[in-house]
Amino acid sequence: MKKFIIFLALTLSSLTAFSQTEYPKIQTDSSGMTLVIMTVEQAQELDNATDLLELLEKANAKIADLDSMFIRVVAENERVIAEQALLVKDLKKQSEIKEMRIATLLSEVSTYQSKAENLEKDIKNLEKQNQERDKEIKRLNFKVLINKSFGAAAMVAVALIAIL
Repeated sequence: MKKFIIFLALTLSSLTAFSQTEYPKIQTDSSGMTLVIMTVEQAQELDNATDLLELLEKANAKIADLDSMFIRVVAENERVIAEQALLVKDLKKQSEIKEMRIATLLSEVSTYQSKAENLEKDIKNLEKQNQERDKEIKRLNFKVLINKSFGAAAMVAVALIAIL
């Protein structure tokens, strides 16, 4: 589809105003094939086939019953520049795949967000545990200091008693 759009962009050097006809429009030719006629600008805006499906849905095209269609790009004075055949079921399949992929990606994003929230909670809990341990270490260091002070005082008392 990108080659198709690039081809269109390179083949046109200038564009003039279109008549009052609204595009995209859907017609049926004499052989019964469905034609989707669009302007060069509309064709250039299409990134892929699923964009075409969205464009047709916006134009209220009844493509549900179609098996295939021809895309015709027109320029000034409705002169046909390019034509391409498409299978509607392939477009719908691509659209469904795109929607499933989007749903999968949204699910993955939700999972990652939930994991991030859980990790943040874990970090807060660990920080709280560290603060409690720091308090316990300070309390125990104070007890050790007191015990060492009593031990030193007891040694001085024993030394004084031994000297006297």
